[in-house]
Amino acid sequence: MNSEPDKTRQRIIEVAGAIFFSRGFAKVTVDEIAAELGISKKTLYRHFAGKDRLLQAVVRGMINDVAAEVEAVVGDDRRDFIDQLIGLMRLMSARVARISAQFADDLRKHAPELWREVERFRHRKVMANFGRLVRRGQAAGAIRGDVDPELLTVIYAATIQGVVNPQVLARLPDATPSRLFQAVGKTMFVGILTERAKIVHFHKLTKLRKEFDRA
Repeated sequence: MNSEPDKTRQRIIEVAGAIFFSRGFAKVTVDEIAAELGISKKTLYRHFAGKDRLLQAVVRGMINDVAAEVEAVVGDDRRDFIDQLIGLMRLMSARVARISAQFADDLRKHAPELWREVERFRHRKVMANFGRLVRRGQAAGAIRGDVDPELLTVIYAATIQGVVNPQVLARLPDATPSRLFQAVGKTMFVGILTERAKIVHFHKLTKLRKEFDRA
């Protein structure tokens, strides 16, 4: 059973994460975070030495959460390939939607070590799980046989990296990370499926497209 200090610490991480992800963190003050939590700065400092330590906890908590969620989707052998693919797309879309361009920009500029940590995690997680999913799809006859799993994985990893890159977003002022990710999903994933898979799973794919269009 978690102690009260552990619960308070977790609540601080969750509330600060919501603020950072939506507004960035460079201009957010400890006073603002404490006020949102309804606690004093003294209480906040008992759990975190400063905003940098709090940011570190938020980012590493996000990494651990995403790792567990991805593994739960891709590692569930009871689901067929298409359900796993759709589950991964929904998961990544929801995660990307939470992160503003401002947060990504702040992380790259003001916390480069953490930015690199996120990039390394994304690369490892995508390479390990997406490649595994593509090979499973080919074995099931749902992904075209002429698709190179390793090359496709590299392309996908690079695409995700580009979607959350502030420099890329700056050139597309009306775009958001979520919209770009969804555009990639609707074009890239449909393109690698066999014609039979598109027909058999037509309703599932149509439902996913509609979800993305409404987002």
